[in-house]
Amino acid sequence: MVWFTPGRLSCSRCKVRSIWDCRRCSIRWEPPTNQRTNEADGEITRVRLRSSWQAITRRCRFMSRSNRCVSAVGLMLAILAASPGRCVAQSHSTTRPIVVELFTSQGCSSCPPADALLGELARLPNVTALAFHVDYWDSIGWRDRFSISESVLRQRRYVDTLGLSSAFTPQVIVDGRRSFVGSDRRRIVAALDEPLETIPIETDIARGELTVTLPEGSGQGGYDVNLVAYLPEASTAVGRGENSGRTLAEFNIVRQFRRLGVWDGRQRVIRVPLDSFPAEATRVAVLLQRSQQGPIAGSVVAALR
Repeated sequence: MVWFTPGRLSCSRCKVRSIWDCRRCSIRWEPPTNQRTNEADGEITRVRLRSSWQAITRRCRFMSRSNRCVSAVGLMLAILAASPGRCVAQSHSTTRPIVVELFTSQGCSSCPPADALLGELARLPNVTALAFHVDYWDSIGWRDRFSISESVLRQRRYVDTLGLSSAFTPQVIVDGRRSFVGSDRRRIVAALDEPLETIPIETDIARGELTVTLPEGSGQGGYDVNLVAYLPEASTAVGRGENSGRTLAEFNIVRQFRRLGVWDGRQRVIRVPLDSFPAEATRVAVLLQRSQQGPIAGSVVAALR
């Protein structure tokens, strides 16, 4: 294991000048020497949380019962959000969930932590989390059964629109606006608190159709209406490649991505037959995104069955 010290710009193994180039070196943050034991397993974090919780309950002993519960829970959420092994985000007062897209692959050894983080985000009510499995890892020992060509096209378009130097895995795009390393918990969670543009979208499933209703929007227009059908959860035993011998837990796996049309600011109703979705996809997300794959302005999720 190679450890990465904050502030040092090169990897101690391969001496490259950028953390992005050290994915194969398994770079991790280096804690103080007296805290390295079992840090990877979260033991130190659990000890800290237990002691912190005891301190919280002692402080709350003389509060009223209702105030004691609210204060203790609030402090505990702050501790969990700051710990390396946990992920907590507050609910937002917005009318739509924020969209988190992960570009990942079963053949990438750096991707499982990002997949796990996406699974945590997927449980939050204010987040639409989607895993796009790319296929450019398929030629390196293991073929990802969930890879689709549309994932690569979408990732490459983000490279252009966001002015990035290249695509990589694991990569997270938050709301079509910002790019992060997919396992960078702190920065991704912080991005969930940024202000959102919100255009309401309505969906309905009846008589074998998904109906998408877009509102009348004065002075607005120039948006693509994208449809994403996905499988909520799966596990895969990997037999070859960088993750050989591991069983991967995967979440909100995109099985179909397509553009339904455009929204020019006028009310529009789009109907999609349910039998046009892959059989394994049980949920669908509708994303309203600026043309040329710009920022996302609307999102909604519906259960297909």
